[in-house]
Amino acid sequence: MRRRIIGFLKEKDIPYRTDVPGKTLTTIHVGGTCEVVATPLCLQQMTELVTFCAYGGIPYAVIGRGSNLLIADGTVSTVLIKTDLLNAVCIGEGYALAQCGCSLPGLAHRVAFSGYADLAFAAGIPGSVGGAVYMNAGALGAEISSLVEWVEAYQPLERKIRTYFNDELSYSYRNSVFQSKNEVILQVKLRFWQFSEKDAIFDLMRQNIIKRRNSQPLHMPSAGSAFRRPEPHIPVGKLLDELGLKGLCCGRAAVSEKHAGFIVNLGGATAGDVKALIASVQRITEEKTGIQLVPEIQEIT
Repeated sequence: MRRRIIGFLKEKDIPYRTDVPGKTLTTIHVGGTCEVVATPLCLQQMTELVTFCAYGGIPYAVIGRGSNLLIADGTVSTVLIKTDLLNAVCIGEGYALAQCGCSLPGLAHRVAFSGYADLAFAAGIPGSVGGAVYMNAGALGAEISSLVEWVEAYQPLERKIRTYFNDELSYSYRNSVFQSKNEVILQVKLRFWQFSEKDAIFDLMRQNIIKRRNSQPLHMPSAGSAFRRPEPHIPVGKLLDELGLKGLCCGRAAVSEKHAGFIVNLGGATAGDVKALIASVQRITEEKTGIQLVPEIQEIT
């Protein structure tokens, strides 16, 4: 399989690396050795690559900037397709058209320069536009779903590109239709309405980033929020704090002392440590409250 995919990547001139440490691909800095990591230069290369994998029975996963992502220990044979170079953006009057690999904070800044405040909440969210749309990323009471006009996605087995409009995306808290579909997000159109003074927008963004720094363990490797809220009105961090779980460790992974909704890497943690800690937190929470926590972190094996 490795030989087949490398042969295809060479034939199509798609940049790739082999035997990449997984810890270099995620914000929590854990993971084994990834056999093949490809970085398409354009959307056509992306669609050709996922089609080749899908028809060839080659496991693949599309990844952005590695937040909310856990790569397994050992050797990972799943072909990882990084979207870093699929980052073209077009900003017009009241809208932005962005490819899947575009940095979400970077887009928030560009939108602010155009005079719109709608995306200011995303200034401190580490991730890509594609990942944000897939997860319905949000912060400070806002979610990206409120801004999505349409999403263009590719179905490799049908070899078709489909446009989904907002009312077709089944958006809910940290969820979208794409989590139950074998489709690859290519690009997104966002619509804006909150026109404002640029200085005011950037001041708001700075305040939002300061709030995150003061409340979250941004100084340590983590995968962001480890669990989804069981209900919109139940913050996971507050729940786990009340259960006394701050500082709980499994190996070198720990529930953050600063924000109990985060699992952090104390240095040298393995994916096994993180998974064991997630399981422990789930078990304790269910035993004490009856609440079943659902991980927000996606795993690649």
